[in-house]
Amino acid sequence: MGATVPTINTIAQTVAKIAADINKAATSAVPAGILDGWSAGLAASVFDNANLTAAKAALIFDHTNLTVTKAKSILQNTNLSSAKRSSICVLKTRLFGVWISGGDLITARDSLAGAGTQTAGLSFGGSDNVGIANVTEHYNGAVWSSGGALATARWYLAGAGSQTAGLSFGGDDPAYSAVTEEYV
Repeated sequence: MGATVPTINTIAQTVAKIAADINKAATSAVPAGILDGWSAGLAASVFDNANLTAAKAALIFDHTNLTVTKAKSILQNTNLSSAKRSSICVLKTRLFGVWISGGDLITARDSLAGAGTQTAGLSFGGSDNVGIANVTEHYNGAVWSSGGALATARWYLAGAGSQTAGLSFGGDDPAYSAVTEEYV
């Protein structure tokens, strides 16, 4: 008789049980080496499971025994949804100092400005293949969507504020510009 091969259903049930067990553990009881020996895919699946809250997952990411390499590989793994990744990143307090890929802009540009946070970002202006752009896009932590256009198309501009209270100022249109616009 051959070895029993686990089915996808069995694996999913195991992932759900592991996530539920971690979630029930007290903060101090989350095992330090809990991710040792796990593939990034398995760990990402556990973190993405509905039985594990983003807050508890963030505690594991805050633990000093989690290496930067392991954290990055989990956060970049496709088994972890962008929504759960964003929640974990907002709640964790430990800085890993690594960039992880996010959603691509709708309109490729250079010399643009930005404002906001990882889950409520704003990009505006810049230069696309056609010329100076007045494009504005919103980022929700996973994907970009179209926003309201700048009144004055500019590149090399600066930005500040949030997605709901943004500020663009300066730049070139193509001459130096003193224009300031508020995004509401």
